[in-house]
Amino acid sequence: MKIGKPQLLYAAKLFISAMLAFALAESIGLQNPYWAMVTCCVLSNPVSGAVRARATYRFCGTLFAGVLTLGLSAWLSNTPVLLIVAAGLSSSLMLGLSYLDRTPRAYFFQLGAITMMLVAIAYINHPDTMFTMVVTRVTEICLGILAVTLVDSVLFPSSLAPVLRTRLKGWLADLARWQEDSLDGKGSDAQADADRIRLLGDIASFNQMMTTLGYDSSVDKPTRQAAISIQQRVLQIVPLLSAIGSSIAALPVGLRPRLQPWLNEVRRQAVEPAPHAAPSVSLLPPAASLSPWETLIVDELAEQVEQWLTLWAEVQQLNAFLDGEPLPAALQAQMMRSRVFSPPPDIGMAVRMFAGILTTYALLCGLWYFTGWEQGANMVLMGIVAIAFFGAGDNPGATIATFGRFAAIAMALGALLSYVLLPLAGDYGSFLIVMGLFLLPLGVWAASNPLATLAIALSLSNVNFQGHYAPNNMGLYLESTTGTLIGVYFAFLCAALFRRWGTDQVVARLMRQDAQEMLRLNRHVTERDLQRYQARALDRITALGSRLAAVGQADRSPQLLMRLKTAIDLIRLQQAGALSPGASPNAGLPAAFRQLSLHAEAPSALLGQIDVGLQQAWRQNDRRALRPLTRLRLLHFPTALHWNP
Repeated sequence: MKIGKPQLLYAAKLFISAMLAFALAESIGLQNPYWAMVTCCVLSNPVSGAVRARATYRFCGTLFAGVLTLGLSAWLSNTPVLLIVAAGLSSSLMLGLSYLDRTPRAYFFQLGAITMMLVAIAYINHPDTMFTMVVTRVTEICLGILAVTLVDSVLFPSSLAPVLRTRLKGWLADLARWQEDSLDGKGSDAQADADRIRLLGDIASFNQMMTTLGYDSSVDKPTRQAAISIQQRVLQIVPLLSAIGSSIAALPVGLRPRLQPWLNEVRRQAVEPAPHAAPSVSLLPPAASLSPWETLIVDELAEQVEQWLTLWAEVQQLNAFLDGEPLPAALQAQMMRSRVFSPPPDIGMAVRMFAGILTTYALLCGLWYFTGWEQGANMVLMGIVAIAFFGAGDNPGATIATFGRFAAIAMALGALLSYVLLPLAGDYGSFLIVMGLFLLPLGVWAASNPLATLAIALSLSNVNFQGHYAPNNMGLYLESTTGTLIGVYFAFLCAALFRRWGTDQVVARLMRQDAQEMLRLNRHVTERDLQRYQARALDRITALGSRLAAVGQADRSPQLLMRLKTAIDLIRLQQAGALSPGASPNAGLPAAFRQLSLHAEAPSALLGQIDVGLQQAWRQNDRRALRPLTRLRLLHFPTALHWNP
């Protein structure tokens, strides 16, 4: 574990905000002041924008859950069983909805559901005190939010601006190297493919930062909009670069030397910061000297390069704008209209998680009902936390088991604090020393391990903090620990009921999603729809790339970009009306390419089908169909004999 300035600073912020929150809660006489401390642990983050984002969503989620709980308890206060059912359905639905939003906004649903369980379930037998408990809990959490925000903004402010510029510069440097390789027609190797998949992953994860930047007061709106615009253009450049590299690598031997002057001009324009101007067509080989197949190759390559240089010039201008240079009025207007790309919701996963959470809740509530155990509420809560926060990974069994180990560690730490350290504190000064000995080392650990933050929160939740030393009975504490572990065990079992575990299962599911989306595309797809599809496909590629490496199939990663390029060319054929059912020879191409797996080569029958389509488009002089058909032939059959009309 690395210990440096960031880790020490994080621990200091956590300790100061927790002690401030506890002092405020205790001074106004709140019933459970330790919840203000727990809130500080949950909200702490090394970056100010992330703290404010979490604080906002935590407050809104808590307030919403409080109002909903009061409404349900007022309506169902005389029927506790129905209240349990209504609270379980509401909480499970909120947690399921959190999986539809892959941004920090999901925090609203997650914390709202947990808050509802903390109040509605824990005090189900005392409906007369429900209103008081909701108000008290909301107040305690708000004090924690206030303390964290105050310490983070006033004492230790930080900004994402340096991180933003570093990441953008890293992207542009990686893209510049990719561009050089593409123009040189270099074949990809395993390392280059892995680097490019990592680049795509970094670009895709940028959405999280963009949402957080909205709460970072040190980053103004034009800067955020410029970063969003760069991301959108980079997402469009990636498939273009890949297609250009494939086309140049597949150039006929006799054509490459004749294209070299034009390629040199393209390379020169790519490295110059001047606004884009199309490479002179006079540098291209004369049309009379080209065969029909070479004519098609040159035409599609010139089109791809034109699109890439236009986007790359805009990226350079936007990057210069971040350094203080002015922007053209038209580009600035486009920039200010840009919106953060929202990752596509995985409805299937959300439904399965909802079913797993609801089943866990029902089983644990049934056990609580039939045993009448006093720790039943704690058991239900910890089971839901385990499956909701740790049950969505590729291997939920391992992550839930890890959570169980950290929960056991947290209970041991809570016992150490409650029965060994706190008896040493006789006044507030000595209490600060004891809490410093406890929180500061754990804060350093939590800076590099998010589960350690959870361990701190759990340990503090099980210590009966008051204005004076009033520890729980040891037997009660051990019962609470047992309830926690039983809840985690039930979560482990229920996580396997509605989904299959394993990275290979996730890979298969993502491939099915990709194939289904390819078939849903039709001839009425607009350019905006195409951009959205590219963004969604690149999001899937990043998810698949890391998983293929994890299962020892990294050699299949190059096929991911090939599949994306194939889909884009099929969309272009759709837009050209060349895939209409009936007389079109291309009508069967989408289904044929959809059936190809990542490791399968295109069958030779597809080559004949593409050639027939080229023949028809050539006779009709349909360039909108000729270009994507040419790219499909170059991409899947680079060594095939030249096509002739």
